[in-house]
Amino acid sequence: MFQSLYPFLISAILLATVWWFRKANLKPDSSRLLPNLTFWGSALMYAVSMFMSDFSIWYKILLMLPRDIAMLTVTFLIANNLKSARGYFVTAMTVVVIAFSLFSGWGMRLYTYTMGAEVDSQAELLFESTDAEEMEAIESNLKGYNLEIEKAFPNLKNKDYSDLDNYYVVNIPDEFQYDLNTVANLIYASGGEVGYNNIVKLSPLDKTSKSLTASDIDYEIDDPNLGQLWGFEKMEVNKLYRYLKSEKIKPKKKARIAILDTGVDSDHEDIDDRFVSINDKYNSDKQSHGTHCAGIAASVSNNKTGIASFSPNNDFVEVTSIKVLSDQGWGTDRGIINGIIEAADNDADVISLSLGGPSSESKRRAFSEAVKYANKSGAIVVVAAGNESQDATKVSPANADGVITVSAVDENLNIASFSNWITNIEMGIAAPGVNILSTIPGNKYQAYSGTSMATPYVAGLLGLMKSINPDLETKEAYEILKSTGKTTNNPEKTGNMIFPLAAVKQLKN
Repeated sequence: MFQSLYPFLISAILLATVWWFRKANLKPDSSRLLPNLTFWGSALMYAVSMFMSDFSIWYKILLMLPRDIAMLTVTFLIANNLKSARGYFVTAMTVVVIAFSLFSGWGMRLYTYTMGAEVDSQAELLFESTDAEEMEAIESNLKGYNLEIEKAFPNLKNKDYSDLDNYYVVNIPDEFQYDLNTVANLIYASGGEVGYNNIVKLSPLDKTSKSLTASDIDYEIDDPNLGQLWGFEKMEVNKLYRYLKSEKIKPKKKARIAILDTGVDSDHEDIDDRFVSINDKYNSDKQSHGTHCAGIAASVSNNKTGIASFSPNNDFVEVTSIKVLSDQGWGTDRGIINGIIEAADNDADVISLSLGGPSSESKRRAFSEAVKYANKSGAIVVVAAGNESQDATKVSPANADGVITVSAVDENLNIASFSNWITNIEMGIAAPGVNILSTIPGNKYQAYSGTSMATPYVAGLLGLMKSINPDLETKEAYEILKSTGKTTNNPEKTGNMIFPLAAVKQLKN
């Protein structure tokens, strides 16, 4: 109860300070009795709320009290120098906004809404705690909030692969929603590494049907729409097919590519023969995004239907789906990380993530732990750089440790106008991402644009490479893609564009 009153009472003290000075600057005989009573009354209630709250004594002394005194001092100095009624009004409104931004969750929610980083209402906070003593301190400091704390990732098959078993989520009841910041601060003050369990949304895609100029290249397979895949022409996929056939390259295993997205239409005519189901609820796609990505990575080749992928027959790769985004195209950090775990635990060789959102250090670390888990399970993780035309280090999981991050190029091998750049990313690579024809639900095909489309091209190539060399790991695979890639017109922003034939040849050297 007392924690809930805290943001209101500190705001009341600050407003009373502004009101008192407003009266002081009016006629000398104007009554200050009511402002005095308001100020001292709210100060007394504030002191009681702080004393009676369940916050730890050190949290009150070292964080709350100095912060509140500093805020009161600043308000005092500003109000003492104001003369006009307008100035007092502006100051009062500023005090309200700043106070609630600093001392309650309302300000954080306003920030997250405007920045496109809302939090999950069922599990708002995601924190890491490494020992029992630390957890006891966290639970003690939070006992006044009636919170639900549970393991964030309870279904780990291999807990020693990463620190994911040390992560927890906090569900904050509706009556304490405005205390989101305070709860986060209490966890941090208790020793936990805390962040917000943000909602991740698909970047808007250009889904407009566009005229695709058909090339007359002979790919020596019979998929009718191959001529409309301009990326295949630029990447010389016809030479890849010819090499695999002439050299009689055989896979050592059928590599599994996991598409973590909005689901996949498993019955699509150009996907079903390569699709392996993990869970029936993942095998449909009302959004179309996941099905489009699956077609780029692993559509059935040489079946007299639609398009093709890098694998010329069904011996090399298979594709599966894990639905981490809703039919409306959104998910949560926790849900996506659980999807990575599920893919890794279901023998994925390549995990393709055409998604992302605004980053923070705690979020980047959590995704890095998930990628570490996947890597130790034998999977290579491929992630979209993002479509905000900015540095990809600002986006997670694009900036996570251990991922291969993919930028998008257009038909002229320029960086796509929307693509984030990978200049400061450890392992960045490029692939075609503009006007990419692929599968959508209902046995249909459409051209979309986005780093979401570039990512499954890389995933599909890595799947082919893993089928030929099952022991291939992330860093070795990236070095092959980088060293054999084609130089784009903006190499410092895009990295090299994948070149499948040279990459596959490099596996034998």
